Amino acid sequence: MDPQAVRPGPEGVGWPGDSGPGDSGLGDSGTGDDGTGDAGLGDGCPGGGPPDIAGMDDSQRRRVLVASTARFAGSFLRWVDSRACGPLTYPRLRVLEALKTAGPAKMADLADQVGISARNMTAVVDALEQAGLVARRPHPADRRAILIELTPGGVRAVETTLGPGLDAVAELFGGLSLREQKQYLKVLGRLLDAMQSPVPPAPGTAHRAAATPVPDQSAQD
Repeated sequence: MDPQAVRPGPEGVGWPGDSGPGDSGLGDSGTGDDGTGDAGLGDGCPGGGPPDIAGMDDSQRRRVLVASTARFAGSFLRWVDSRACGPLTYPRLRVLEALKTAGPAKMADLADQVGISARNMTAVVDALEQAGLVARRPHPADRRAILIELTPGGVRAVETTLGPGLDAVAELFGGLSLREQKQYLKVLGRLLDAMQSPVPPAPGTAHRAAATPVPDQSAQD
């Protein structure tokens, strides 16, 4: 099957549509509630250049980092969407790549590999199945499980579209030196680790909890 003949599924075309607000946290427009591209946090890069944070206190610096990151996230999603190979959006390409690399897989495993929710993975697989690129079949060892596998048309799509499609998205990082790319990955890794760590209580919460008197159970007995 010609990959350009793929029809968009019910989740729409583009990463924001494929992943949904539950995955990016940015909604269909890749922005916050105000739809401005900076999640309603203001412009993290006033004047078009990086903000001068040297003279800011710690709280101000962190807020600027949040605003700049939110702005980048929305712009990046739109960039990825604009580089799609027709209806083969980035999440769909990633699903095809995962199936090519590791073979047939369960839906939940695919969702973990690609990094989107099980609900939205179902929408992506539905679109690829409708296009004849993947198929569902019973798991040979688990009657309750369904495997997703590439069809012959999916194999052809991988051979002709996967590489160019992923390279089109990756063009964005071509302007970074090897050193900058390593630094970028290092910072991203630290941020991902931080987000997976237990969330500390909001300022003042721990103090209020400690100040709350505990009923004397012995007096009630």
